[in-house]
Parts: sequence; structure tokens; C-alpha cells
Amino acid sequence: MDIVSVAVGRAVFRAEVAASEGDRIQGLSGREGLAEDTGMLFVYKDRSAGAFWMHGMRFALDFIWISAGCRVVDIHQNVPPPEPGTPDAEMDILQSDEPAAYVLEVNAGGITRHGILPGMVVSFSGSELGLSYGCKR
Repeated sequence: MDIVSVAVGRAVFRAEVAASEGDRIQGLSGREGLAEDTGMLFVYKDRSAGAFWMHGMRFALDFIWISAGCRVVDIHQNVPPPEPGTPDAEMDILQSDEPAAYVLEVNAGGITRHGILPGMVVSFSGSELGLSYGCKR
């Protein structure tokens, strides 16, 4: 998986890039946690980020929904992992109220700690594989 720097306002996160369908399906499921100021950037080439759920998650997350125009359009904070044994049909589904082309998942509390709000400008830089995902500085 590629790694990029994602700047949201004045905050910078080192994020793994989930650009393929398989990577997006796997996401952060099964992991024990994330290091501080890291995350996963979900990239949708069709510019339509779909719904998310916390299947297989073991820790709480913040979700930052980003438009094709490189601005934060929605946020979901402190989304807890499901209780063990929760059937998939009973898991909460998360969606943006506005169209989004990217979703950045970070540790719960990251949005508050960095003062991230809808409307903030987002940029990506420093792809380790030399790829471009949009939102260039």
C-alpha cells in the first residue's frame, strides 16, 4: 500500500492509501490500533465515496469526508467499534451528507485535537510510490 501525507487545515496525517476495491474492503479491520497522527485514506476514482461500517474494527475512529474539490464536507467523530458478536445487519452505517471522493480515517479524538471542521482545505503530498491521488498542494 502507498503512503501519503494528508494535510487538513494545519494538521498533517501520514496515511496508508486504500485505492483498490480490495484495500477499501479490508480497510483497518482486524488491526489493534493506529499510531498518533496516522490514518487510512480511501480513494474513489469514480468520486463517489460510499457507506462505511466498523466490521472487524477493534478501536474507535474519526471519519473525515473530503470532496473532489479537496475540502472537508462532513465529519463523524468517536465512532466506536462494534461489540463482539454484533451481527453485520445490526452495525451502524456511516455516510456523508455531502458528495465525497475521499475518506480519511484517523484515531478517535483526532478531529477535535486538530480542530478539523467542514470547509477546511485538504491536500495530499509525498506519495512513497510516486502516485497522484488528486488534492495536490
